[in-house]
Amino acid sequence: MKKLASIIATLAAPFAVEAQDTITVKKDSLSFIKSKRMSDEVLAKKREGTFVTGLPDISSDPVTGFGFGVRTNVIWNGKRDNELFAYTPYLMKLKANAAWYTSNAKELALSLDVPYYKGTRWRFKIDFQAQQNPANLYFGLTDNTLGDLRLPSDENTTFSTYKEYDRARKTLRPGGVGEAAFVTDALSNRFRETEYMLNLKADYALGNGKWRIMGGYEIQHLS
Repeated sequence: MKKLASIIATLAAPFAVEAQDTITVKKDSLSFIKSKRMSDEVLAKKREGTFVTGLPDISSDPVTGFGFGVRTNVIWNGKRDNELFAYTPYLMKLKANAAWYTSNAKELALSLDVPYYKGTRWRFKIDFQAQQNPANLYFGLTDNTLGDLRLPSDENTTFSTYKEYDRARKTLRPGGVGEAAFVTDALSNRFRETEYMLNLKADYALGNGKWRIMGGYEIQHLS
């Protein structure tokens, strides 16, 4: 995860350096987005420079447990004398979300957006995601899974509700052949899923900017 995050940081670095500097564009290069100019009222409220926003992320569900994390944005607006200042919400934005759960599930998501790169018609986006969840549920593949729930150690006993089933699978029982003296079925229907994803996208504005050509490439590893 650290290696892939470093790749994202490396890819983002050139954009970050250029976003902090004043972008020099030709006089007619913004003609295709003139209609996107902000109103004077909105423009007066827009902040200059770079700033960070953040919110705590707290959640709870019966599978992954209690979770907490943070959702942040790093926004580069540039200066008011930048020709793009009145036409784009930002020169560049980096979103970073991270969360951890009591089931030991964890996730990290990074997203970089650079609209109208250097005053051109190009927009670049980079998305990275890494997550691991050891608490995913699995109940089988065939239509036998549509009936009442049952434990693999006792096919004759069924449970009409998940609450009853969950209580039973956590109950200590004598171990069978190849098992310890006393065991539970707590992990019998769970599996660990690990995912890494890197998505690279670029689009080019056509005409007056209402039409775009987009292309991208995604690399994903799932285990």
